[in-house]
Amino acid sequence: MGSRRYDRFDSAIPGITEKLFNKSKFLKYYDRTESCPCYDDVIDSLLALDGIDDRSHPVCRMIKDESADYDVIKTYTSEHRYRSKAFYSYVNKQLLKDRKSRLEHLMPFIRRATHQINHRGPDDSCVVYRGMDLNREQVRFFTPGKIFRFPGFTSTTTDRSVAESFGDILFKIRVPADISQARNIADISCFPSEDEWLFVPYSRFKVISSENRKITLEAKDNLEDVSESTTSSDESSDTD
Repeated sequence: MGSRRYDRFDSAIPGITEKLFNKSKFLKYYDRTESCPCYDDVIDSLLALDGIDDRSHPVCRMIKDESADYDVIKTYTSEHRYRSKAFYSYVNKQLLKDRKSRLEHLMPFIRRATHQINHRGPDDSCVVYRGMDLNREQVRFFTPGKIFRFPGFTSTTTDRSVAESFGDILFKIRVPADISQARNIADISCFPSEDEWLFVPYSRFKVISSENRKITLEAKDNLEDVSESTTSSDESSDTD
């Protein structure tokens, strides 16, 4: 397998507000789907997609063959194709579109992946990075104090130089110990050199500061009761 994929840390939109998240079709179908579908149910659901004709499709075979602890996550990191694009790219595109017709069939995959990520956060707080190409209007979305969510699976890395190679805006993300919705997948990923931490779809973040092409965020537990506010102590603690 190759060493890096240069669309791994990209996103078509910067983020969405809590209000939009609560109205999303994603949330509707997420709540309707069992928390950890078995791999057979995941594969059966994927077979409803045009372009995955039977269980011999590489995506289906990989889900079946990998360990139950990370079968869907590892498949997500692979370069197996769905039609003309990588399967992970297709999944994130459908998360961004938020349309019933595709989400319904992808939700068992998403739910199993979320189960494999949840509650495997760091023992100690850490910092990860994400690079994105954003225009000025998109950058203005990230005002200090804002609570928002990235719609797709959020790929980050502990290696700042890797993140910087993926976009002209650098996100520095503080990850508290035992955050519930992120997992270190460097030893699982098909691309271990990316030193990747993967966040579940619609993970929640708070903007701490935004200046000089660097945006500092703090990961917030998806179920935590948080409010939007700007605090001078948060902003002043960002020194590098």
